[in-house]
Amino acid sequence: MPRHAKPKLDNTILEMAVRGYEAERDRLTAAMAEIRAELSQRGSSGTTTVAAGTDRSAPKKRTMSASARARIAAAQRARWQAYKKAKAAPAPARAEKPKKRKLSAAGRRAIQLATKKRWAEYHKARKPVAKAKAKPRAAAKKAPAPEGMTATAAL
Repeated sequence: MPRHAKPKLDNTILEMAVRGYEAERDRLTAAMAEIRAELSQRGSSGTTTVAAGTDRSAPKKRTMSASARARIAAAQRARWQAYKKAKAAPAPARAEKPKKRKLSAAGRRAIQLATKKRWAEYHKARKPVAKAKAKPRAAAKKAPAPEGMTATAAL
């Protein structure tokens, strides 16, 4: 069959398509009738029904009465007042800090001497290890540069 050729539709195929669409329409009509019946039963209980073709947006925002807003505002002011009162009370307790301790000259000198002693022991213990690891280098002497020439000119 060529690419652009349309398939031939005979009458039987078209009749079957019409019967299929009618059956689909009947099924949808029955489903819509059930939904409408359920809506009519619910409508009597106080819920509102939405007219066909209208947009189903969010429900209307509830408003608060002026007295309710006033009560909430008064409660919030009371909470803030209690918070500020509690915050102001501990302030004097902060002023009673213990005195900062100071290191005496004799104490500082004792710490310095002890530190010097520890470092001396550390270096004394490390000295033989350092000598054992170190390898003596061969003394390679460079040829002396002729007189009147600099080291860079000899290269």
